[in-house]
Amino acid sequence: MLDLLLVLQTPLILATIALIVWLIVTRGRTKVAVPAGRSTFMRRVAFGGSLAVLLTYLAVKCFPVLDLAQRYPLPDSSLDFSPAPGAYLWWIHPFPVVAAIIVMVVVLNRLARENSGIEAPVLPVRYRGWLSFSRTPEVVAAASVLSLLGVVSGLAGLASITDENGLHTLILLPGANLVTDPELSSSGVASFYGWAYSVPVMLGAAVLALLVGWAIRTSSVRPFVRPETVDVETRERKVTTSALLRFFTGTVLLPLGSALTSIGGSGQSSSGFGIPGVGEFNFTLGYSYFAPALSVIGAVLQAVAVVILVAAVRGKRVRAAAPELVSSND
Repeated sequence: MLDLLLVLQTPLILATIALIVWLIVTRGRTKVAVPAGRSTFMRRVAFGGSLAVLLTYLAVKCFPVLDLAQRYPLPDSSLDFSPAPGAYLWWIHPFPVVAAIIVMVVVLNRLARENSGIEAPVLPVRYRGWLSFSRTPEVVAAASVLSLLGVVSGLAGLASITDENGLHTLILLPGANLVTDPELSSSGVASFYGWAYSVPVMLGAAVLALLVGWAIRTSSVRPFVRPETVDVETRERKVTTSALLRFFTGTVLLPLGSALTSIGGSGQSSSGFGIPGVGEFNFTLGYSYFAPALSVIGAVLQAVAVVILVAAVRGKRVRAAAPELVSSND
Protein backbone atom coordinates (compact mmCIF):
# COMPACT_ATOMS: atom_id res chain seq x y z
CA MET A 1 0.00 0.00 0.00
CA LEU A 2 2.91 2.33 0.64
CA ASP A 3 3.98 2.06 -2.99
CA LEU A 4 0.49 3.04 -4.15
CA LEU A 5 0.45 6.04 -1.85
CA LEU A 6 3.82 7.12 -3.19
CA VAL A 7 2.66 6.81 -6.80
CA LEU A 8 -0.39 8.97 -6.09
CA GLN A 9 1.11 11.49 -3.71
CA THR A 10 4.70 12.07 -4.82
CA PRO A 11 3.68 14.02 -7.98
CA LEU A 12 1.24 16.02 -5.85
CA ILE A 13 3.97 16.80 -3.32
CA LEU A 14 6.40 17.95 -6.00
CA ALA A 15 3.73 19.98 -7.79
CA THR A 16 2.72 21.65 -4.51
CA ILE A 17 6.29 22.63 -3.74
CA ALA A 18 6.74 24.04 -7.24
CA LEU A 19 3.46 25.98 -7.04
CA ILE A 20 4.27 27.46 -3.65
CA VAL A 21 7.70 28.61 -4.78
CA TRP A 22 6.43 30.06 -8.05
CA LEU A 23 3.39 31.79 -6.58
CA ILE A 24 5.32 33.33 -3.70
CA VAL A 25 7.93 34.64 -6.14
CA THR A 26 5.26 36.14 -8.40
CA ARG A 27 3.01 37.24 -5.55
CA GLY A 28 2.14 40.88 -5.27
CA ARG A 29 2.58 42.10 -8.84
CA THR A 30 -0.94 43.49 -8.84
CA LYS A 31 -1.89 46.18 -6.37
CA VAL A 32 -5.43 46.69 -5.22
CA ALA A 33 -6.82 49.34 -2.95
CA VAL A 34 -8.62 48.00 0.10
CA PRO A 35 -9.71 49.61 3.34
CA ALA A 36 -6.95 49.78 5.92
CA GLY A 37 -7.47 47.50 8.89
CA ARG A 38 -9.24 44.18 8.89
CA SER A 39 -9.08 43.54 5.13
CA THR A 40 -5.31 43.91 5.18
CA PHE A 41 -5.09 41.62 8.21
CA MET A 42 -7.30 38.97 6.61
CA ARG A 43 -5.20 38.94 3.46
CA ARG A 44 -2.16 38.37 5.64
CA VAL A 45 -4.01 35.53 7.35
CA ALA A 46 -4.96 34.05 3.98
CA PHE A 47 -1.28 34.14 3.00
CA GLY A 48 0.39 33.08 6.25
CA GLY A 49 -2.34 30.70 7.39
CA SER A 50 -2.62 28.86 4.09
CA LEU A 51 1.16 28.64 3.83
CA ALA A 52 1.37 27.18 7.35
CA VAL A 53 -1.21 24.50 6.50
CA LEU A 54 0.51 23.67 3.21
CA LEU A 55 3.95 23.37 4.78
CA THR A 56 2.56 21.14 7.53
CA TYR A 57 0.85 18.99 4.92
CA LEU A 58 4.06 18.67 2.92
CA ALA A 59 6.07 17.78 6.03
CA VAL A 60 3.65 14.95 6.84
CA LYS A 61 3.49 13.65 3.28
CA CYS A 62 7.27 13.58 2.93
CA PHE A 63 7.60 10.76 5.47
CA PRO A 64 6.59 8.02 2.97
CA VAL A 65 9.19 9.43 0.57
CA LEU A 66 11.81 9.29 3.29
CA ASP A 67 10.73 5.73 4.03
CA LEU A 68 11.25 4.81 0.38
CA ALA A 69 14.68 6.41 0.44
CA GLN A 70 15.50 4.33 3.50
CA ARG A 71 14.88 1.17 1.48
CA TYR A 72 17.69 2.22 -0.86
CA PRO A 73 20.03 4.03 1.53
CA LEU A 74 23.05 5.97 0.44
CA PRO A 75 26.45 4.46 1.24
CA ASP A 76 27.46 4.91 4.87
CA SER A 77 24.03 6.39 5.68
CA SER A 78 22.99 5.89 9.30
CA LEU A 79 19.77 7.92 9.18
CA ASP A 80 16.56 5.99 9.75
CA PHE A 81 13.38 7.88 8.91
CA SER A 82 11.16 4.87 8.39
CA PRO A 83 8.55 4.12 11.08
CA ALA A 84 8.37 0.73 12.71
CA PRO A 85 6.08 -1.74 10.90
CA GLY A 86 2.53 -1.31 12.13
CA ALA A 87 3.41 1.83 14.11
CA TYR A 88 0.50 4.06 15.10
CA LEU A 89 1.15 7.31 13.23
CA TRP A 90 -1.82 9.28 14.52
CA TRP A 91 -0.49 12.58 13.16
CA ILE A 92 -0.48 11.68 9.45
CA HIS A 93 -4.07 12.89 8.90
CA PRO A 94 -4.93 15.69 11.39
CA PHE A 95 -1.71 17.77 11.44
CA PRO A 96 -2.86 20.29 8.78
CA VAL A 97 -6.03 20.81 10.84
CA VAL A 98 -3.91 21.43 13.95
CA ALA A 99 -1.98 24.12 12.06
CA ALA A 100 -5.27 25.70 10.96
CA ILE A 101 -6.55 25.72 14.56
CA ILE A 102 -3.47 27.67 15.65
CA VAL A 103 -4.09 30.17 12.84
CA MET A 104 -7.71 30.60 13.92
CA VAL A 105 -6.68 31.26 17.52
CA VAL A 106 -4.56 34.15 16.21
CA VAL A 107 -7.50 35.43 14.14
CA LEU A 108 -9.91 35.31 17.08
CA ASN A 109 -7.43 37.10 19.30
CA ARG A 110 -7.13 39.87 16.69
CA LEU A 111 -10.90 40.18 16.27
CA ALA A 112 -11.44 40.25 20.04
CA ARG A 113 -9.02 43.17 20.39
CA GLU A 114 -10.77 45.25 17.74
CA ASN A 115 -12.46 48.35 19.03
CA SER A 116 -15.83 49.01 17.41
CA GLY A 117 -15.43 52.76 17.99
CA ILE A 118 -19.05 53.68 17.27
CA GLU A 119 -19.12 57.32 16.22
CA ALA A 120 -22.76 57.55 15.11
CA PRO A 121 -25.57 54.98 15.29
CA VAL A 122 -26.56 53.29 12.05
CA LEU A 123 -30.32 53.06 11.60
CA PRO A 124 -32.32 50.96 11.09
CA VAL A 125 -30.63 48.32 13.20
CA ARG A 126 -30.81 44.96 11.44
CA TYR A 127 -30.01 41.51 12.76
CA ARG A 128 -26.67 40.22 11.57
CA GLY A 129 -25.52 36.65 12.05
CA TRP A 130 -22.62 34.57 10.80
CA LEU A 131 -24.38 34.04 7.45
CA SER A 132 -25.11 37.72 6.85
CA PHE A 133 -21.94 38.39 4.84
CA SER A 134 -21.33 34.94 3.36
CA ARG A 135 -21.85 33.60 -0.13
CA THR A 136 -24.07 30.54 -0.43
CA PRO A 137 -21.67 28.44 -2.58
CA GLU A 138 -18.86 28.90 -0.05
CA VAL A 139 -21.10 27.95 2.87
CA VAL A 140 -22.41 24.89 1.01
CA ALA A 141 -18.88 23.82 0.08
CA ALA A 142 -17.62 24.14 3.66
CA ALA A 143 -20.64 22.29 5.12
CA SER A 144 -20.45 19.54 2.47
CA VAL A 145 -16.74 18.90 3.04
CA LEU A 146 -17.20 18.74 6.82
CA SER A 147 -20.21 16.40 6.50
CA LEU A 148 -18.42 14.11 4.05
CA LEU A 149 -15.41 13.92 6.36
CA GLY A 150 -17.71 12.91 9.22
CA VAL A 151 -19.47 10.23 7.14
CA VAL A 152 -16.23 8.75 5.79
CA SER A 153 -14.58 8.78 9.21
CA GLY A 154 -17.60 7.25 10.93
CA LEU A 155 -18.07 4.43 8.41
CA ALA A 156 -14.36 3.65 8.40
CA GLY A 157 -14.26 3.59 12.18
CA LEU A 158 -17.18 1.16 12.33
CA ALA A 159 -15.41 -1.17 9.88
CA SER A 160 -12.12 -1.17 11.78
CA ILE A 161 -10.84 -3.63 14.36
CA THR A 162 -8.27 -3.32 17.12
CA ASP A 163 -4.60 -4.14 16.84
CA GLU A 164 -2.43 -5.77 19.48
CA ASN A 165 -2.35 -2.47 21.39
CA GLY A 166 -6.13 -2.14 21.47
CA LEU A 167 -6.20 0.64 18.86
CA HIS A 168 -8.61 0.58 15.91
CA THR A 169 -5.98 0.69 13.16
CA LEU A 170 -6.80 -2.52 11.24
CA ILE A 171 -9.49 -4.05 9.07
CA LEU A 172 -10.26 -7.77 8.99
CA LEU A 173 -9.82 -9.34 5.57
CA PRO A 174 -12.24 -12.04 4.36
CA GLY A 175 -11.08 -15.60 4.74
CA ALA A 176 -8.89 -14.84 7.73
CA ASN A 177 -10.87 -17.20 9.96
CA LEU A 178 -11.17 -20.07 7.51
CA VAL A 179 -7.87 -21.64 8.43
CA THR A 180 -6.37 -22.05 11.88
CA ASP A 181 -2.84 -22.96 10.86
CA PRO A 182 -0.83 -19.72 10.58
CA GLU A 183 1.74 -21.46 8.40
CA LEU A 184 -0.89 -21.99 5.71
CA SER A 185 -2.48 -18.57 5.91
CA SER A 186 -1.31 -15.13 4.83
CA SER A 187 -2.00 -12.07 6.95
CA GLY A 188 -5.70 -11.70 7.71
CA VAL A 189 -5.63 -7.97 8.51
CA ALA A 190 -4.55 -4.75 6.84
CA SER A 191 -3.77 -1.30 8.18
CA PHE A 192 -6.84 0.92 8.00
CA TYR A 193 -8.20 4.39 8.69
CA GLY A 194 -10.00 3.26 11.85
CA TRP A 195 -11.14 5.07 14.98
CA ALA A 196 -7.57 5.61 16.13
CA TYR A 197 -7.03 7.81 13.06
CA SER A 198 -10.51 9.14 12.38
CA VAL A 199 -11.31 10.38 15.89
CA PRO A 200 -8.39 12.88 16.03
CA VAL A 201 -9.38 14.10 12.56
CA MET A 202 -13.05 14.55 13.46
CA LEU A 203 -12.23 16.28 16.75
CA GLY A 204 -9.80 18.62 15.01
CA ALA A 205 -12.29 19.42 12.24
CA ALA A 206 -15.04 20.07 14.80
CA VAL A 207 -12.81 22.44 16.78
CA LEU A 208 -11.77 24.21 13.58
CA ALA A 209 -15.40 24.57 12.48
CA LEU A 210 -16.30 26.04 15.87
CA LEU A 211 -13.44 28.55 15.72
CA VAL A 212 -14.22 29.58 12.14
CA GLY A 213 -17.91 30.01 12.94
CA TRP A 214 -17.03 32.01 16.05
CA ALA A 215 -14.68 34.26 14.09
CA ILE A 216 -17.25 34.86 11.33
CA ARG A 217 -19.96 35.68 13.85
CA THR A 218 -17.65 38.02 15.79
CA SER A 219 -16.88 39.86 12.57
CA SER A 220 -20.51 39.99 11.45
CA VAL A 221 -22.29 41.19 14.60
CA ARG A 222 -19.89 44.03 15.39
CA PRO A 223 -21.71 47.42 15.11
CA PHE A 224 -20.89 49.71 12.20
CA VAL A 225 -18.80 52.77 13.02
CA ARG A 226 -21.04 55.32 11.32
CA PRO A 227 -23.49 55.46 8.39
CA GLU A 228 -20.86 56.73 5.94
CA THR A 229 -18.65 53.64 6.39
CA VAL A 230 -21.35 50.98 6.11
CA ASP A 231 -20.43 50.11 2.50
CA VAL A 232 -16.71 49.87 3.30
CA GLU A 233 -17.28 47.82 6.45
CA THR A 234 -19.68 45.53 4.59
CA ARG A 235 -16.98 44.76 2.05
CA GLU A 236 -14.51 44.14 4.86
CA ARG A 237 -16.82 41.62 6.50
CA LYS A 238 -17.46 39.88 3.20
CA VAL A 239 -13.70 39.60 2.69
CA THR A 240 -13.30 38.17 6.19
CA THR A 241 -16.11 35.64 5.81
CA SER A 242 -15.00 34.50 2.37
CA ALA A 243 -11.36 34.12 3.40
CA LEU A 244 -12.26 32.08 6.49
CA LEU A 245 -14.66 29.78 4.65
CA ARG A 246 -12.19 29.09 1.85
CA PHE A 247 -9.44 28.51 4.38
CA PHE A 248 -11.66 26.05 6.26
CA THR A 249 -12.71 24.20 3.11
CA GLY A 250 -9.16 23.83 1.81
CA THR A 251 -7.87 22.64 5.18
CA VAL A 252 -10.57 20.01 5.75
CA LEU A 253 -10.20 18.68 2.21
CA LEU A 254 -6.63 17.63 3.02
CA PRO A 255 -7.46 15.01 5.70
CA LEU A 256 -10.57 13.96 3.76
CA GLY A 257 -8.50 13.23 0.67
CA SER A 258 -5.80 11.59 2.75
CA ALA A 259 -8.38 9.35 4.43
CA LEU A 260 -9.92 8.26 1.12
CA THR A 261 -6.48 7.50 -0.31
CA SER A 262 -5.65 5.42 2.75
CA ILE A 263 -8.97 3.56 2.65
CA GLY A 264 -8.53 2.87 -1.05
CA GLY A 265 -5.05 1.51 -0.46
CA SER A 266 -6.29 -0.80 2.29
CA GLY A 267 -9.09 -2.04 0.03
CA GLN A 268 -6.56 -3.44 -2.41
CA SER A 269 -5.12 -5.80 0.21
CA SER A 270 -5.93 -9.49 0.11
CA SER A 271 -5.69 -12.53 2.34
CA GLY A 272 -5.56 -16.18 1.55
CA PHE A 273 -4.31 -19.61 2.40
CA GLY A 274 -2.91 -22.57 0.58
CA ILE A 275 -3.87 -26.22 0.88
CA PRO A 276 -1.18 -28.69 -0.18
CA GLY A 277 -2.28 -30.59 -3.23
CA VAL A 278 -5.34 -28.38 -3.71
CA GLY A 279 -4.16 -24.84 -4.42
CA GLU A 280 -4.20 -21.25 -3.25
CA PHE A 281 -7.32 -19.36 -2.12
CA ASN A 282 -7.30 -15.55 -2.02
CA PHE A 283 -9.94 -13.21 -0.59
CA THR A 284 -10.40 -9.45 -0.95
CA LEU A 285 -12.52 -6.86 0.78
CA GLY A 286 -16.00 -6.17 -0.50
CA TYR A 287 -15.10 -2.74 -1.84
CA SER A 288 -11.90 -3.88 -3.55
CA TYR A 289 -13.42 -3.28 -6.99
CA PHE A 290 -13.70 0.46 -6.47
CA ALA A 291 -10.84 0.81 -3.98
CA PRO A 292 -8.48 2.18 -6.68
CA ALA A 293 -11.11 4.80 -7.52
CA LEU A 294 -11.22 5.86 -3.85
CA SER A 295 -7.46 6.33 -3.88
CA VAL A 296 -7.65 8.45 -7.02
CA ILE A 297 -10.55 10.52 -5.65
CA GLY A 298 -8.57 11.09 -2.46
CA ALA A 299 -5.57 12.31 -4.44
CA VAL A 300 -7.82 14.61 -6.51
CA LEU A 301 -9.41 16.10 -3.37
CA GLN A 302 -5.98 16.79 -1.93
CA ALA A 303 -5.01 18.47 -5.20
CA VAL A 304 -8.15 20.64 -5.04
CA ALA A 305 -7.28 21.58 -1.45
CA VAL A 306 -3.77 22.52 -2.50
CA VAL A 307 -5.17 24.73 -5.30
CA ILE A 308 -7.52 26.49 -2.86
CA LEU A 309 -4.76 27.14 -0.34
CA VAL A 310 -2.17 28.07 -2.95
CA ALA A 311 -4.65 30.56 -4.45
CA ALA A 312 -4.83 32.21 -1.03
CA VAL A 313 -1.04 32.23 -0.81
CA ARG A 314 -0.88 33.88 -4.24
CA GLY A 315 -3.25 36.67 -3.24
CA LYS A 316 -2.53 40.23 -4.29
CA ARG A 317 -0.38 42.93 -2.88
CA VAL A 318 -2.54 45.08 -0.65
CA ARG A 319 -2.32 48.83 -0.83
CA ALA A 320 -4.27 50.15 2.12
CA ALA A 321 -6.58 53.05 1.44
CA ALA A 322 -8.45 55.29 3.81
CA PRO A 323 -12.07 54.25 4.30
CA GLU A 324 -13.31 57.68 3.22
CA LEU A 325 -11.38 57.48 -0.04
CA VAL A 326 -12.63 54.01 -0.90
CA SER A 327 -16.17 55.01 -0.08
CA SER A 328 -16.03 58.14 -2.21
CA ASN A 329 -14.67 56.22 -5.20
CA ASP A 330 -17.67 53.91 -5.15
